[in-house]
Amino acid sequence: LKEPKIIPYQKAYEIFLKQISILNSYAKRMGVRLLVENHVVVSSNLINGKNLLLLAAGSRELMDLYKSVNSDNFGFLVDLGHLKITAEILQFDPYSFIDELGTTVGAFHVSDNEGYDDSHSRFDEKAWFKNIVYKPDTIFIIESCNLESDEIKKCYTGLTNILRKKYA
Repeated sequence: LKEPKIIPYQKAYEIFLKQISILNSYAKRMGVRLLVENHVVVSSNLINGKNLLLLAAGSRELMDLYKSVNSDNFGFLVDLGHLKITAEILQFDPYSFIDELGTTVGAFHVSDNEGYDDSHSRFDEKAWFKNIVYKPDTIFIIESCNLESDEIKKCYTGLTNILRKKYA
């Protein structure tokens, strides 16, 4: 992303909020919950070491969005791969991010990566996110790219083992 071609952050946020509110009203009428996914921030998108371009990346921003939408039908899908990269790039604790979002999290995209590229790599029960506290009714989606079926099964087993330890 290049700064001169981008709408100013506050204006983009206002457009985003308006559109999310419209989508949420529609989703509620249709009987489905609207979940917004956290954005991934990579180093090449920083301006002077700061995220000035990408919406929905930090927990404070997401919680401000949640309060502005002000609906029990609205929440977040946390992409753990995005979270790992963004936390590394912006130097924050990913566990605090999850704690701050709390019960607003309705689902997780589950994958791993090296901390700089969203490679959707495989994981097991030793994954970095094994100690995150999950709500019992949370939805988990294994997000993979170029994994063979046996590798996806190993991810499933790893996730199942993580959750079993949490809810045993």
